[in-house]
This record gives sequence, C-alpha cells and structure tokens, in this order.
Amino acid sequence: MEETDPPGHTSTTPNTVVLFLSAGANLEINFGDHGTPTPAPTPTPSTGAVGGLVWNDLNGNIEYDPGEPVLNGVLVTIKTLDNQTVGSATTGLDGRYRVADLAPGNYRAEETDPPGYASPLGSPNQVLFQIVAGQETTVNFADILVATPTPTPNPAAGRVYGRVWNDLNRNAVPDPGEPGIEDVTITLLRDTLETRVRGPESVIVATTRSDANGEFNFYDVVPGPYFVEETDRPQHQSVTEHRLRAGRGRPAVSGLLWRLHRRSHGAAANRQWVAAVQPLEPRR
Repeated sequence: MEETDPPGHTSTTPNTVVLFLSAGANLEINFGDHGTPTPAPTPTPSTGAVGGLVWNDLNGNIEYDPGEPVLNGVLVTIKTLDNQTVGSATTGLDGRYRVADLAPGNYRAEETDPPGYASPLGSPNQVLFQIVAGQETTVNFADILVATPTPTPNPAAGRVYGRVWNDLNRNAVPDPGEPGIEDVTITLLRDTLETRVRGPESVIVATTRSDANGEFNFYDVVPGPYFVEETDRPQHQSVTEHRLRAGRGRPAVSGLLWRLHRRSHGAAANRQWVAAVQPLEPRR
C-alpha cells in the first residue's frame, strides 16, 4: 500500500507498507504526514541606490588614501539626463552620502564644492552613472583646497577739495568777506594717458556741487594725475588763471591738472583747488 503526500506535506512514516490480509480479517493502516509551510517568494527589488565618499585629496591622485580628511556637509544632487532632480543628500561626518529608491536607468550626480574647495582634473563635479535594480552604485568626489589669493592693497587714497567764491575785487585771491558760491558743478577727471591735456580719453571719476560756503570735496581719490573742472553758473564767469598746478591756498581754475601723490608715510596727499568767479557785468 502506498500513500501520495498531499501538497504542502511530507511523510513522517513510510509512504509504502507491505501487508498480508487473511480471509475475514480487518487491517488498520495509518500514514503520518507533516504540513510544510510554503516559503514566501523573495520579492524582486525594483529600485537601486547611489552613494560615495567626498574627501580632501591632499596628494591630488584622485584616490582616497588613509589619513586624507573627509568632507562633511557637502551637497550631492542626483538628476536625470534631462536635468530633473530626483534626489539629493549631504555628506555626514564620515564624508559619505547615499540616495536610495532610484528607478533603474541613467543618472547624473552633481557635487557642489564646499567653500574653499574645488574639484581637480580627473574628478569632475558631474558624473554619469547607471542604476541597476537591487544594486548600489558608487560615485566618489575628490576635492582640493583652493589657495586664497592675497588681496592687492589699494593705493592709499587722498582727498581733493576746494572752494568756489565770488572774487569781488578780481584779484584771483580769496579775501576775507568774499562770499562762497553755492551749487556750482565740479567734475573730477582722471588724466588716463597722462598727456596733461584735457581730451576725450579723460575719464570722469566723480561729480559734486559746492555747498552753501562754496566748498566741495572728493574723498578716497587714489594717487595719479587728474583734471578738475568747474561749470560756471549762469551770470558768472571765471576770473582765476588757467592751467595752474594746484596747491594749498593757491588759486586754480577749470581745466587744472595735477598729480595726487603719496606722502612719505604712504597716505595720499590732500590737494586743494580754488576757483574764483565773478558775476558778469550787464550788457550796455
């Protein structure tokens, strides 16, 4: 006699029994079976992941070497080839990042260099890679420190200042009691080619107007040759001489040229420019 095990069961007794049945006799034959659980099918993964290391590549060999410091807080963005962002992560204290749940396909990993670092040749900021379901792809990024350039100090600046006044006695000297003229336009120009001739190549540096006392100022002027020009107000004309080199207390006029120079301690000298004007006499 033979037993055929039912699905999901195995025999605990022999499946085949040999017997001899006598006339008029009754025989009882039993078979022991044990139910076997059906194993659950292992699900097939449908996504993959990408991860890697970001470090300071001290020797520039694009290989992580023991002792090279890892970089924390570096942003890595994952994009499709049509530039759609599908994930991002920042590196942890171990310098590693990981982006999971990526559908199989082709992607681009983009690293944002941390401040003070740049990607060397051989380790670009953008890397193409492929995701395979159930697998993790490794994309590493090497960075190097960027030397901070020493800023070039600006030349010590100086001040150009002066006064426009009503030269009542026409002596081209500011005398006590002669009033200043307000709201006169004063223009500072750089003699770019150092020709000492006011020309179209002269560059306007700044423009200002005289105050209620006739005074004006140009601050933070770097050393070099300049022109100062005055625009006469209506009903006024200039009476000071032309083309005088400026100096403290010396009269000067529209179109004056001088060089703003350095003092021995490095600061640019302040130069004073004074223009005298007088009302026009009425026509007879």
